Amino acid sequence: MRKVLLTLLILAGVSPCHAKYSGGTGEPNIPYQIATAADLNDIGNHPEDSNKCFVMTNDINMAGYSQFNCIPYFCGTFDGNHHVIHNLRWSKWTSYEFDWDIGMFKYLDTGGKIYDLGLEDVNIDARPEAQYVGGLVGHIWQQGEVSRCYVTGKVYGGSEVGGLAGYNEYGRIVESFSRAEVIGVGGAGGLAGSNYNGTILNCYSVSSVLAEDGGAGGLVAGNNEAIINCFAAGQVEGLGDVGGLIGSGGVAANCFWYRNYRFHR
Repeated sequence: MRKVLLTLLILAGVSPCHAKYSGGTGEPNIPYQIATAADLNDIGNHPEDSNKCFVMTNDINMAGYSQFNCIPYFCGTFDGNHHVIHNLRWSKWTSYEFDWDIGMFKYLDTGGKIYDLGLEDVNIDARPEAQYVGGLVGHIWQQGEVSRCYVTGKVYGGSEVGGLAGYNEYGRIVESFSRAEVIGVGGAGGLAGSNYNGTILNCYSVSSVLAEDGGAGGLVAGNNEAIINCFAAGQVEGLGDVGGLIGSGGVAANCFWYRNYRFHR
């Protein structure tokens, strides 16, 4: 009977010893299924899957993991399927190495897409030297896209720190929002630390933002490109260029800031 079962598995193209996550093959029509905290934490162990397709099949609580295994590089698709990840935590204060690109996804590269996903009560606590720090993505690169996603919780770091993303460089953030406590040394923004030649469209931030030694913005701290149909609300403090919506630079069309709103986490 065991030989018959093994033969059937092989004929079906399934390996009983090498199954990943909770099912799927990573191809567009059969995406890897992410159903458990263990599945989610395991993605970062498989760089060979960086261009694969994933779909969440459950809400996931990461409270059992004191240190999330961040996904270092991603150019595939991650479909949150309207599910929520709770209590994702990452902290690094024990090393003196310089840290770049910190978030659930550290680096979203060309063609990478994350959509229909919520992160609630995230806690990213990076060193003051850390650069490009976000709740969902540290660094969005050319044509990488985040759409219909949101983040709540706390994001702490050094420069280019944002509730949703640290640095949007030639990428896109669409129909997304943050409701976070964001603290950085400089370049702190409620939604994103900076928008450099990227697009932010139909987004908002209701956040508390503090830059201890630099610029700050309710939506983004620095901008040199298009921000369209967006708004921000919440307390913003910094040293240097500080704005309720944008700390400095760029073009904003059909955007506004709620001046008297007070953030309550």
